[in-house]
Amino acid sequence: MAIPTHSAQSRLIRTLFFITIVSLLGFIGCAPKATHQTDLDPRTCEGCHTNRDLLKELATDTPVAVEADYAGGSDSTLATVWEKVFIDLGADASGFRDLDPTHGSFGCKDCHGGTEPADYTGAHDPNAGFIRDPSEDPETFCTPCHEEKATGFVNSMHYQTWGIKTALAQRQLGADKDHRNFDECPAEITEGYDRECSSCHATCGQCHLSRPTVAGGGLLDSHRFAAVPDPENTCEVCHQQRITAELSGALHGNNPDVHEAQGIDCLGCHSEDFHRDASSEKSIYDLTDLAACLTCHADADSANEYHATHWPNGETYTNSLDCQVCHAQSYTSCSGCHTNGEWKTDGFFTSDSSLKLGLNPDKTLKPEAEVKWVTLRHVPVTPETYAPWGLATLAEFDSRPTWNHTSPHTINRWTARTDTTGGGACSDNCHYHANFSFADPVNKDLYLTRTFIQENYSSEETANDSVLVENGSCGTTCHESF
Repeated sequence: MAIPTHSAQSRLIRTLFFITIVSLLGFIGCAPKATHQTDLDPRTCEGCHTNRDLLKELATDTPVAVEADYAGGSDSTLATVWEKVFIDLGADASGFRDLDPTHGSFGCKDCHGGTEPADYTGAHDPNAGFIRDPSEDPETFCTPCHEEKATGFVNSMHYQTWGIKTALAQRQLGADKDHRNFDECPAEITEGYDRECSSCHATCGQCHLSRPTVAGGGLLDSHRFAAVPDPENTCEVCHQQRITAELSGALHGNNPDVHEAQGIDCLGCHSEDFHRDASSEKSIYDLTDLAACLTCHADADSANEYHATHWPNGETYTNSLDCQVCHAQSYTSCSGCHTNGEWKTDGFFTSDSSLKLGLNPDKTLKPEAEVKWVTLRHVPVTPETYAPWGLATLAEFDSRPTWNHTSPHTINRWTARTDTTGGGACSDNCHYHANFSFADPVNKDLYLTRTFIQENYSSEETANDSVLVENGSCGTTCHESF
């Protein structure tokens, strides 16, 4: 075997060195990235909340404390508590600033207060200034960057729940009152509201950062703020009992709502400004930019003879129907009012779904037009509902209906009232005296009649005078213009 010359040896060594370097680079470049495990000090906010193992240990070792601080809703379990507050840095980020450069420029304490470095108890001590949800005070914590939205939001419908305050004020003080008179109510009502009802309001963070507290809380995307909320994890979890179940077709015998079936989410219809000051409006139906059928279907007024006859506008007020009167499937009524930890059930609608038509108690409360006929949903409130708060009876209970105008999210083009495939006309399935059946009105169960109220809710008859359909009285309700 020939011995390589010095120059040949040099070339061989350089070649082997080059191959070795390329191989190493290739190995490094193709190696899978390891899951990032932060090396931040675990006694700091960021070091703890980015440490999966430590959060799991805390959830196991201090279940009472963790659930008290973070659980929020009834769906919380020890198996998921740590996930709700875990900030996953992934393989590339070294800290929260990498996930959200804008909000990451602030320190955790700048918004949440508290003490660091510290152990779990010390870090979350409210007496040391810890704030779980800083956006509960948006004027302090959100205003520096979002002044216009924050100052409007503190008086918005979602934050203040003006509709609930209006209902309470009217049932205690009289029909001419609204939420602006709420503070005139007895302390039993105002303090009870602050203690129990106000938990339904949403904060900035509960739309743009986490699931709402009433739905169990929990970060949605590792503490990244979303400019546009995710309806599935915000709107639908807050309004789950009624609206989400209606949209999905979960109610027995229903199809999914046509908008849901076409992939239109909440924000596809509800484009109103959720941040704006709504302190001059009594309820959600007062909002001038509330979602309205006519926004998309304005040209359907002459689509067929039924639309031409019953289109919702002031010119044909006597015959005008809210769109849901024809196009809603059955829906559930509210199943109870929660006071003092007790759930007041409504026996008639606890496990049933139904649909009731009646008169619009206030024809001005529609964004698209004045309508006479609407769908109604029962609110199971009685004069004694707030006795657990110390209020024996609501002084002006009869000043407001317990069957409220509602907009069910069960819309289909073809419903039990619009389907004429078996022959006949829509009126056969809808009119109280269809086919002139005066002796025994075939569609009477569709309507909120006085007889129905007397048989099922006798103590609420007077309160519902403005929405009731008088039994068999043509001129009183349907044909007063003739």
